[in-house]
Amino acid sequence: MRFYTLLVLLLMAGGVTMQAQEFQRIVSLRDPLFLDTTSVVFHEIYDFWQRYEYAYFLDYGKISDPNYKPTNYDFWTDFEKEDYGNPNSIIQCNLLPFYTYEEYFMGVAKRNDTLYELQTAFFDDFPSPKQLLGIFTIPLIRTSDGFKLVNKLTINKSYFCKKQIGWITYYYPSTYAFDEAAANTAVSRLTTFAEEFGVEGMEPVEYYLFDNKTEMFHYFGIDGSCYDFYSAETVVPYGNSKIGKNKICYTKGGEGKIHEFIHLMLKSVSNGQRFSWFEEGVCCYFGEHVLQTKEWHFDKLKAFLNDNPQIDLSVDLIQAYMDADGKYTHDSTQSVIKYKRPYSDVNSNYSYDIQMVICEMLYKKGGMDLVKRMLFETKRNEDEYEMIEILLGVKREEVNGVIREYLREKY
Repeated sequence: MRFYTLLVLLLMAGGVTMQAQEFQRIVSLRDPLFLDTTSVVFHEIYDFWQRYEYAYFLDYGKISDPNYKPTNYDFWTDFEKEDYGNPNSIIQCNLLPFYTYEEYFMGVAKRNDTLYELQTAFFDDFPSPKQLLGIFTIPLIRTSDGFKLVNKLTINKSYFCKKQIGWITYYYPSTYAFDEAAANTAVSRLTTFAEEFGVEGMEPVEYYLFDNKTEMFHYFGIDGSCYDFYSAETVVPYGNSKIGKNKICYTKGGEGKIHEFIHLMLKSVSNGQRFSWFEEGVCCYFGEHVLQTKEWHFDKLKAFLNDNPQIDLSVDLIQAYMDADGKYTHDSTQSVIKYKRPYSDVNSNYSYDIQMVICEMLYKKGGMDLVKRMLFETKRNEDEYEMIEILLGVKREEVNGVIREYLREKY
């Protein structure tokens, strides 16, 4: 028995060593001539942050197990775990998995006797070297057990205006022009959708609204980001329902749309399990996408497919390679980028739009019942072809022509 016990311990130790070897990334500090690396507090927080990242690395891939409790949650305060469910969500939804990227740790600042902030940046070498992914400022509080992480939004929330409509509490900066009429209309639409979908009762939701992405990210503690600089001619809208337990954020105009609310509703009826890509089609069709109507999206999708006749939607409904001429193709031997990416550009996610077309076809044929069957019975994205044949009578080899023809005839 002692031999087997020793063998098990050696195997466990070997497994941990192998995992540690896999956790390889480049970490550098800001120039030590301008950083007080002699500080004891600095090293306490820096070591704490590195242990948190390593715990996150060990937990990654196990989140899908509903019985698994991530060890990285222990690095957060109890009130953050209670309020967010997943306290990593703000960092996670904007940079996942952040611990695999090159990191440039910028330093630590003291704000008062118990509050500190660390600041760190992450970079990627795609599509060109040294692409800045984000600069994060993350608060920490000193406790009897050491340091604990806090989300910046938790601190900023106390400064926001607050408006209650039904089961939704809206939060927004004092400079934001909240459209109460649009919010009331959206709540009414969401109630109608919930009734048709068969959802009874609504859980309380916190909805955070900001004028633009830069302002939003600032309140989240993301101080440097390229995500708001896509277009010089228009404010690019953005929303997310993955920033915590029953929390949504959106840029200006979001109070009039229900896309992100539908995500939360679907999450509640699935006990938190993820759906296939078709979920985005449902949320876009019934709740709009980037504040635009389905007609706007379908017009752009039709033009996109016409400009890319080589795309075969019978091969893939979601993503493809891009060839040397910047055209999408499924032929990887001709690709410049050696992995797939969603059909999309600066203004549109055509993968969402394709799913929205399929949603409309199902809804017009059999109402919400067919939409729900596609949603609940499609376990993987690849299974969607089989469900399309079952529910719409369209074989896989026919999907490309049918979707293109549908757009030409209807839009």
